[in-house]
Amino acid sequence: MPEHEQVWVKVNTEVDRRMARLVLALSSLDGLQTLQSCECNKQGEAYIHFWYGSWERTSNLVFAEIIPALESAGVSATGSVEVFNGSLPTARIGFNATALEKATAAIETLVATASGYAHSSGYSHDREYKEQAY
Repeated sequence: MPEHEQVWVKVNTEVDRRMARLVLALSSLDGLQTLQSCECNKQGEAYIHFWYGSWERTSNLVFAEIIPALESAGVSATGSVEVFNGSLPTARIGFNATALEKATAAIETLVATASGYAHSSGYSHDREYKEQAY
C-alpha cells in the first residue's frame, strides 16, 4: 500500500513508432495503464501488456471487446490475462506484426465507439491531480 494517496495521470514515454497510435487509443480508457509494448518481437509478433483493474474488468475488455474487434477486422490475435504474485491482472494482446495497421484501426474504432468505458479525453485525472496538489 502506498504511503501517500495515488491519483491517475497520463505520462509521456517512448514507445515503438508503429505502436504509438495503438498505445494512445488504449490509454484513453480511464484506468488503463500500459506496461510494455513492441511493434515486432523475434517471432514477428506485435504485442501490448496492460493493467485495467479487476480480473473481471480486464478479462471483459480483452475477451469480450478487443479480441472480437480484432478478429472482425481480419486480425488473428491472442489474448491472455494473468496474475503474478498478487499483482493486478496483467493483460496481453498479441498479433502478427504485419497486421499492425489493421489492428490499430480496429482498436481505435472499438475505443471510440465502446459504451460502458470511460475515456480520459481532456485528461480529467490530470486536472484532478493538479486541483489536489495546489
